[in-house]
Amino acid sequence: MTSLIQALLTALVTIGVFVIGQLIQRIFIEPIQEVRRTVGRIIHAHTFYANYMARRPIPFVGYEGMTVGNPPDEMKSAAIELRKLASDLRGSYQVVPLRKYVPMRWCIWPRATIEIVSSALIGWSNALIGGSDSGECKKKIADALGLYPKA
Repeated sequence: MTSLIQALLTALVTIGVFVIGQLIQRIFIEPIQEVRRTVGRIIHAHTFYANYMARRPIPFVGYEGMTVGNPPDEMKSAAIELRKLASDLRGSYQVVPLRKYVPMRWCIWPRATIEIVSSALIGWSNALIGGSDSGECKKKIADALGLYPKA
């Protein structure tokens, strides 16, 4: 009879440990991974859309009537993607539990960094549609996420 009780106790402890592990994974680990995954997509977009610019005439003699830059439909799709990344970043950060109370700088960026990056993505998106320079927005993203080593 003791071996049956020991087996049941072992099974209950095993199930309890499994349930607690799943709760920790679903509540804490997965939201943090989603934020990190979104930041990875932002870094990809930062590289992929780095040379996108609105069409403009070439200002050199002999090139009259010729333009350089991306077509408007490509610019619009890039702007939509950047804005989507900004909203995904803000949304995924909101799901992380205890982000206000637990210092998690080792696993997730602080709220200020999230706000800088998402605002810069929105600014970059607006710049692509408006045809203005987006260099400052791209620099803010790179500095906030530490993409380039400081000399």
